[in-house]
Amino acid sequence: MTKKIFIWLLSFFYRPRGDKYYVLIKDKRTCSVCGKRTKRGVQGIRGPNKDKVFCVLCYLYEVPDKVDRILAKLCTPLLNIFLGLVVIIAAAIIACSYYPFSTSDQSVALYEFGNELKIDAEGKEKIVEYFYHLTSIAKREDISRGQIRIQVEAALKTRFPLLMLAIIYRESLFDPGALGEWITVDYKGKKIKTRARGNTQVLPTWTERLIAEGIIEEERDLQDPVLGVRSGEFIFCQHLIEEKGDILMATKEFVGSSKPDPLNVQYVRDVFETYGELRLLLMSMKEEGEFPLGNGLTKCC
Repeated sequence: MTKKIFIWLLSFFYRPRGDKYYVLIKDKRTCSVCGKRTKRGVQGIRGPNKDKVFCVLCYLYEVPDKVDRILAKLCTPLLNIFLGLVVIIAAAIIACSYYPFSTSDQSVALYEFGNELKIDAEGKEKIVEYFYHLTSIAKREDISRGQIRIQVEAALKTRFPLLMLAIIYRESLFDPGALGEWITVDYKGKKIKTRARGNTQVLPTWTERLIAEGIIEEERDLQDPVLGVRSGEFIFCQHLIEEKGDILMATKEFVGSSKPDPLNVQYVRDVFETYGELRLLLMSMKEEGEFPLGNGLTKCC
C-alpha cells in the first residue's frame, strides 16, 4: 500500500526517459492501459510492450524495477529527513514540558512553585520577621506582622513566591491600601489620569481584565491583601508571556516600561536585591536544618 501511494505521488513530477525499450511520445496519445490521453509518457519499441503507449503512472507500474531504483536513491535522504523531524519534534516536546507558560492570550495555567518550597510555619515566620524588620527600618509602624503574614501566605502560593514578595516590598512596603501618584496613561485610545492601588500597585486600567479572569469582582478589590497579590501575579505573568519567558524584561514591564529609564533600572535593582536576600535567608535556614527545602527554589531562580 505504501509503495502504491509513493508511485501515485511520484507520477505527478516524474518525467520518464527513453531507453532501448521505450521512446518518449512527442504528441498527445492515449494510454493503452488506463485510456487517458497524455503528453508525458512512453511508447514501447521492442519487447512484449512494443507499440503500447503508457502514461507516467502506468509506466511506473509497468516497470517495477524503475520504482525500486528510485526508492533506493531516495532511501538515504528520506531517512535523514525522517530522523531530523523526529529529533526536532522530540526537542520541541521536551522544551514545552519545561516551559510552564502558555503563548496564548489566556491566563497562565496554575503552577504553584510556592508549594514546592515546603516552608513550614517556623520558616514562614522567619520571612515575616525579615520583612517586618525592613518595614520598621522604613519607619512604617502602621504595618503589622499580621498584615505581612497574610501577604506572605498569599505570595507563597504563586508561581514566583520570592520574586512576588520582593515586588510587594518594593511597590508598597506591604501596605494593601497603598495609593500611587496620579499619572496619565493611554487607555482605549484616550488619555486618562489614574493611580496605582494595592500592595502590588496595580493600575485600574487592568480592572476589566482581572474581573474577566475571575480574580477580582470590582476595582476596590485591588486593595485587598490577598487579591492584590493574585492580581499582581497575573499581570506579571502576562508580561512574562509577552517577553517570552524573560523574567528580567517582565519585571521591567511590571514597573511600566522596559526602556532604560533610571527609575526603572533602580526599581529592578531593588527588586532583585530583595530577592537575593530572600534566597540567602532560605539557604541559611537550610544549612541550619530549620525546614526542608524542595526543588522549588531551583525552579524559581
